[in-house]
Amino acid sequence: MTRFSRQVKQLLRLTNVELREVLRWVDSEDGEGKGRHHRRSERVRLTIRRALLQVERSDRPGISAFIVAPIDLSDSGIGFLHGSFLYPGTRCAISLKADDGTLLTAAGKVVRCRMVRGHVHDIGVRFEMRQKIESFVTPITAHRDAA
Repeated sequence: MTRFSRQVKQLLRLTNVELREVLRWVDSEDGEGKGRHHRRSERVRLTIRRALLQVERSDRPGISAFIVAPIDLSDSGIGFLHGSFLYPGTRCAISLKADDGTLLTAAGKVVRCRMVRGHVHDIGVRFEMRQKIESFVTPITAHRDAA
């Protein structure tokens, strides 16, 4: 990915209370959908509340950058909340910073996007290559989902 835009957009615009409410709904039986129960890789629930998403634009050259709210992570992908729809197949890169300062930046493609409510979308990205996520897996910062 090249030509990164210096302007980072925050489209989610949720208060901490609203974000917790949306995450509870996504975790609930009504909010999970079938996809969350049929994963190949074990997921780690993240407490990191911000990540940088870089999206390769198909309508013109360049990269758009957004702040997103991570939900869960595995060595093969990530789920996050975003304030806009992304088409499956969209190329992107996501960057997370662990509590210990470790930075994970991984390229991938959108494999799932569903509207949760209003402008909030639950998006799944499959990484191009498996990632080492040990820095994000600690009893203090995360718990394991049944995958």
